[in-house]
Amino acid sequence: QLFTPFRQSNGQWIANLTFTTGLFSWGGGGGWTTGHLWSLAVEEQFYIVWPVLFAGLALARRPGVALALLAFPIVIAPVCRVIGYAKLAPVDIQSVFSTYAFTNNFDALAIGCAAAMLLFRHKASVSSFVSSRPEILALGALLCVVVPYVLAGLLLAGVFTVPFGNTLQSLGIALLILQSIVLPGKGFYRLLNIGVVAWVGTLSYSLYIWQQLFCSQPEWFGFGPVWWMSWPGWLAAALIVSCASYYLLERPLMNLRSKLR
Repeated sequence: QLFTPFRQSNGQWIANLTFTTGLFSWGGGGGWTTGHLWSLAVEEQFYIVWPVLFAGLALARRPGVALALLAFPIVIAPVCRVIGYAKLAPVDIQSVFSTYAFTNNFDALAIGCAAAMLLFRHKASVSSFVSSRPEILALGALLCVVVPYVLAGLLLAGVFTVPFGNTLQSLGIALLILQSIVLPGKGFYRLLNIGVVAWVGTLSYSLYIWQQLFCSQPEWFGFGPVWWMSWPGWLAAALIVSCASYYLLERPLMNLRSKLR
């Protein structure tokens, strides 16, 4: 923004840097280049609330209470999505129920945490469930992910997809993740353990942040056609910057965190 025509409002800059995109109306939409940061904001907001509850209420020793608390977002999020879709909330707080708001998406993270707890506390039962008929479970999980996406794209079954589509997709992804953990050497999951794939997974946070910058229109930054902002050159540019971000920023900070612990 200092050196190119690219511009964002002060509110959007604050929202990007404080993980509050989608939480306050002054955050705005962010446009294409930083619009994707809403999902990281939802994650970080959840990761502030959940660990505090987990530690403060000693939930490691109270798994029933933990799962009950995780059920709360799973129940509330579909209601919030309906409120946002139908614009039932007062104008002043409509941003709380927007498509990218925390309350509309925190069920996905709750489902992931519940799956992790169930695997940790009941590993034998969960392992038996996901491995007894692995192909059928994998197909069912994939349908949970794909069907709501297709229906929403075709503007069909809105009475189902608006409240429950995201929840069903999150459940499908959680089942696939559980199965990949229990059966790491089976079928497609074997590919996830190839060295280069695992390395890309390590870089995934950086890749997610930086990709949009190189997928944006060059003219927004005052450039003509440049290789690093066109297909497939932007893939290489994003990967290079993501490596720098991970090895020069993320990993040193994670090492510092370990020392401070």
